[in-house]
Amino acid sequence: MNAVSILEIIEISLRSLYFAFTAALLAMLAGLIPGIWISRNDQYQHKAIKKILTSIISTLTSIPTVVIGIFVYMLLSKKGILAGLNWLYTSSGVIFGEFLLALPLVIHHLVSGFSKIDSTLFETLAVFKADALSTITITAKEAMPVLGGALTLAFGRVIGEVGLVMMIGGNIRHATRTMTTAIALETSKGNIHAATVLGIVLLLISLIVNITINYIANYE
Repeated sequence: MNAVSILEIIEISLRSLYFAFTAALLAMLAGLIPGIWISRNDQYQHKAIKKILTSIISTLTSIPTVVIGIFVYMLLSKKGILAGLNWLYTSSGVIFGEFLLALPLVIHHLVSGFSKIDSTLFETLAVFKADALSTITITAKEAMPVLGGALTLAFGRVIGEVGLVMMIGGNIRHATRTMTTAIALETSKGNIHAATVLGIVLLLISLIVNITINYIANYE
């Protein structure tokens, strides 16, 4: 390969995995409590709120990534409210953008999954007056397939993202360049061979990670 060495492919691959896993895990942590709360609040007085929140989350999952990229760029730019973080064109900025991209998808999947869990579990927890931490822990254990599915979706969503990563990270070599932005760069340079190899590596990484997550989540 003329443009990208084997060592650089490894470097870019590890960076892409780091960005995607970090963003997906943060989205899981941030989305767990809202996901449980929205899915379990079926009381009459909460139904209207639940419908509104569900509609908003569903809408957010379908927003074009470039729109989210613009929003994050405005937040992190010199005139943005988060300018003081100095995250624009940095790894932290890319992870932050990917986190916001994955969060609605995670919450939407968790709400759908937790809604299907047997309600007797929550009734039992209420009878024994389990605290919030115990409720979350036990529910998460019972809902491992749901959590695994949410993590897979989040990871798949961000590992293949191009536009947002390009806008926020700037595709800086040895800093914020990922598999997808490297593929886009090599393609624009006419180096189809390098882009194809990068694409195959990305496909294999995604396949291995998804199989691993699903196996762990559904292991009994």
